[in-house]
Amino acid sequence: MSDSIDAGAARPSLNQRVKGWPGWLLLAAIAATLIAVGASRSQGPSNNAERIDAIAKQLRCPVCAGETVYESRVASAMNIKADIARQVAAGTPDAQIKSSIERAFPDSVLVPDGKGVNALLWILPVIAVVTGLGALAIVFRRWKAEAIALGAPTDDDRALVAAALDSNDEHDREP
Repeated sequence: MSDSIDAGAARPSLNQRVKGWPGWLLLAAIAATLIAVGASRSQGPSNNAERIDAIAKQLRCPVCAGETVYESRVASAMNIKADIARQVAAGTPDAQIKSSIERAFPDSVLVPDGKGVNALLWILPVIAVVTGLGALAIVFRRWKAEAIALGAPTDDDRALVAAALDSNDEHDREP
């Protein structure tokens, strides 16, 4: 009788195994959708000052390490920001402003945007973490099922563990 209970507990039914997957898949789909929408959504600047700031945030300072033109307070960054302001006031499109500054500073002043391949570079680590957590959940469930299939420890198992512990204690006591 106990063998039939242990065998049934060791292997969950197909219904139990499938029941967990749709929820995880739905959760992964929702997370991916939210990340994609968040990465691609843009409100855009509403006035010239916001437009100047938005362009300045997309340009690296040519002399500062790791700062944008918007963040930097060095003279060259302030000159670039003033040039952006002049071009915005003249009605120049953003792409044309950025390309003119790129021509003036050819050492890649554009900050990578969060679109296209760059968005994929931001999403990939999230996907890797979610996939890793999903894999861990699967492995832990399998281990649990295997432990249940083995059943409760027998007296022989307990004796074997006790002997191993005694052997380890004797080994630790020797000088």
